[in-house]
Amino acid sequence: IPDKIKQLNNEYSEIEKKGIPLFNLNFKHRVDVWNITLATIRKKLINLETAGVMDMLDSIQNEIEELREQLYSEVSDKDEFSRDSDALYSKVIDLEKVFLKICSILPQIRSFYLISDEQEKRIEELKESMNKLGSSKRALDNFVHSSTKQPYSILKKKLDDLQNDYDTAKIGVHEFKSYLDSLKSSSEDAYTMVFVYYYRCKQIESLLREMGIENFTAQYTAQVENCYTLLNNIDVTLKVRPINVESVNEMVEQLKSSANSLFDEVENKYREEQLAESAIVYANRDRNHQADVHQQLSVLEKSFFQGEFVKVYHEANNVYKRTHVEDSDNAR
Repeated sequence: IPDKIKQLNNEYSEIEKKGIPLFNLNFKHRVDVWNITLATIRKKLINLETAGVMDMLDSIQNEIEELREQLYSEVSDKDEFSRDSDALYSKVIDLEKVFLKICSILPQIRSFYLISDEQEKRIEELKESMNKLGSSKRALDNFVHSSTKQPYSILKKKLDDLQNDYDTAKIGVHEFKSYLDSLKSSSEDAYTMVFVYYYRCKQIESLLREMGIENFTAQYTAQVENCYTLLNNIDVTLKVRPINVESVNEMVEQLKSSANSLFDEVENKYREEQLAESAIVYANRDRNHQADVHQQLSVLEKSFFQGEFVKVYHEANNVYKRTHVEDSDNAR
């Protein structure tokens, strides 16, 4: 054990020469206590008193290893602090600049866009996070620039606190900045969408008119009118300052949900109607000289005006195929 204490003394001296503060370890006091304990043990052994001696020796050895770990922990803390502190300081300063910029433009943003109550609450929470980050930074500054050089274990602990506060504040700042950016982008997207969907509604109305089956196309009138109503409401809301972007986004989602399905359905029905009409026209060539064809096509025409285009298309083609198969058989 005396050899271990001597070795630890040498290691302590080497680390101290590197300028690493070690006063927090109370090294000399702890060595003095060990030496006193060893002197006591020697006296006990001289008097052949062995009770408790092994426990005392084990305790000293454990304390030596514990102090060695603390000693080299100061070295590793110094390396980590030296490696990470400048980069973290830089990131904290950049985040503070971003936050200050957000605070400076908030009044202008509020004049253009309605900030929801939830986001107003987040602003206050964000201010608290940034104040906490500033306090951590000042606390670390005080330790770094202290008249007495502070142990690196303390500096590393303060640096870890600063890192944790930075991570929390960074998430809040970036999320809120994304929210502010979304106010503008959502409004601009909605503004563009009004024109695009208005044009698409006009196209759909044109397709419905071109289909020329009023009894069938009338079912889409209410849906088209609903799209125009949503478009108008979005347009009106975008013109009111501050813009209620949350309300705009809700109407945009409603419009997308109803309009896109309407557009797809009408376009599909238009294509089906064109195919069905072509199939009937093609089969019509045999209508005047074949009574059964005339009868079948008359039934299909009723189905056509009821909007059963897929059924009409397939059955009209079947009529034509059957007729011409029979003609081919007769020719043989």
